[in-house]
Amino acid sequence: WIQATARYNSFVPFYTVDGHSVCCDIDEACGKMAEYVVSMENCLSIYWPESKYADNLDQEEYFTNGAYFRKAAAKEELRSREKNQKLNEGLVPESESRNSEAVDTKESPVDVEEGKNPFRFFDHFIGSPSSTLIGMDDCQCQLVSIDCLDAIRCLPTNPMAQIHTGVVTRAVARQYTLVRDEPMGDVMPDAPVGKASQFLAIKVWREWLSKNKMPKGLLNAPDAFLNFTRYQYCVENDLKGRGCFISDFGAKEVYGDMERKAMKKFEGNRSEEESNAKARLQSLQNDPFNATALDYLLTHAHISRISLNLRPHVHELYQQHLTTINHHSNATTSPNGVLNVAMHFRRGDACRHETTGYERNASALNSPAQMGSERFCYETSVYMESLQRILTLAGGRQVVVFLATDHSGSLIEEIQ
Repeated sequence: WIQATARYNSFVPFYTVDGHSVCCDIDEACGKMAEYVVSMENCLSIYWPESKYADNLDQEEYFTNGAYFRKAAAKEELRSREKNQKLNEGLVPESESRNSEAVDTKESPVDVEEGKNPFRFFDHFIGSPSSTLIGMDDCQCQLVSIDCLDAIRCLPTNPMAQIHTGVVTRAVARQYTLVRDEPMGDVMPDAPVGKASQFLAIKVWREWLSKNKMPKGLLNAPDAFLNFTRYQYCVENDLKGRGCFISDFGAKEVYGDMERKAMKKFEGNRSEEESNAKARLQSLQNDPFNATALDYLLTHAHISRISLNLRPHVHELYQQHLTTINHHSNATTSPNGVLNVAMHFRRGDACRHETTGYERNASALNSPAQMGSERFCYETSVYMESLQRILTLAGGRQVVVFLATDHSGSLIEEIQ
């Protein structure tokens, strides 16, 4: 979803069947944690693997109620905002802001540190808009929700201009961001590639936002979840870890068809676009508190795409596995435009490779956390109900569905 947000340079409407919003991890009880999503940073970019929040998770409580690090992070963020406001108003001496307060270590275990500028008291707290509401009027979406499909009606029928702006934005970010000589250290070495990639992007984002810096790339070290010997390109280039899939952060972006079409149509506006893009990026870095939620989301997405820039051989592997079924030849020339839909059926190990006994209804936001072996899988009809809504909201646009799944059964027959 973050990658799609970057490519379209736009908020992408979504629906999740498992009761977990984009602001909530699978092992959280999202309904209980919703009130603690106090900002865009708390929603999208808490880097808890290296924080003291993770160290204070009680294991028994975790497997009963789920993770609650977001609660501790929210309380610390609100405390820092209050102190920041008092400092700006001259109510707190600057020297006092450097000392930690006595806090309940289970609720908020992180010591207060002097920030690098008046907006930042803590290395772990960077700053962001307090609202997680995207859009205006009839096109609003609250990111802590699990259903933002109604915003489909507000998507432009021809997104080429905004796609081009996104391409330029990422190119500008690469140009003026300082690149450290050393690679990034291993991120969550004991985690699967997907989860580790999520936190890799968050870590790069936080360094970019607070320091305008990025590491040059990933550490070339073996990964327990990745057998690089399966990939000829990685063997030939001695890429042993996640760098087998992900390019150095300064590498040229690998464009898809829609980016190439947008660049061909709008490259004449490049100079003005570059100036505007740099101004937007620097504005967010200089004052992240006063940005809009959408600005934070889009910029976070662009930096994430830079840090997760897949190598060309991965795109080639994807094409080899791609199968087209019932594709209308006029889809790309539809007079009303095309609406691309990504639909992910998560099954496999999520439900212990069972092929029956799936949930018959989507989970609500206040459903329980799903930890380890307690995860749910859902009947195909649950996904089809949301797809029917999308067809209604498409407004005459040709709908093209990109289906991804780890299910080994007859899924296409079930869909049909």
